[in-house]
Amino acid sequence: MKTRSKILIAVVVAAAGAGGWIYMNAGPEPLKPGEITDDEETRRLDAGEILITRLEPTGGKGVAAMAKAVIEAPVDKVWPAVRDCEHFSKFMPRILKSELRKKKGDELLCYVEIDMPWPVDDLKAETLSKVETLPDNTFKRSWKLVSGSFEHNNGSYIVAPFKGDANRALVTYNVDVKPSIPVPDAVLKRGQSSSLPKIFVKVGERVGAEPRPK
Repeated sequence: MKTRSKILIAVVVAAAGAGGWIYMNAGPEPLKPGEITDDEETRRLDAGEILITRLEPTGGKGVAAMAKAVIEAPVDKVWPAVRDCEHFSKFMPRILKSELRKKKGDELLCYVEIDMPWPVDDLKAETLSKVETLPDNTFKRSWKLVSGSFEHNNGSYIVAPFKGDANRALVTYNVDVKPSIPVPDAVLKRGQSSSLPKIFVKVGERVGAEPRPK
């Protein structure tokens, strides 16, 4: 694999730093906002699809997206997997180190180091997360960059019961990121537009999710 391709894959893996990652495999073109109806979205999620909508990144720089998928595991198991940043190095690709540096009330100061291919230096990110308990057994963690190898790094996870079933977790992942490395935005966006996120697969493996019927 050429170095440029390795860097692209590593960047999209590490896209959200302490928040999460976009790991891309071959897949369909991302949706545009409002492209499908709520009923169609529910049907496709129920069938096991991962739905990605491309968004406009902050200042028009970097990449931004919203991804949704159903993980066949209870909400109360999935929520800690995406909340507890200190464990990310145990199951997420390319995460060399992950720490919870401070916790105060509903705020978490998280730190990660992300392995990057030579000759790019490893990425580092310290982010401030806010965790919230929302109505209807729904949970949210949102984060913003404090310091690190990014121009901006913002995002969120929302974990909710799918169709009212707390044993099936609907995970909505938002990311808006611009790493401070010499990879053009157009390259990042091409990687995003031709692939699907594996974050859901890794989280599913972490929580022992039921495999979807083939």
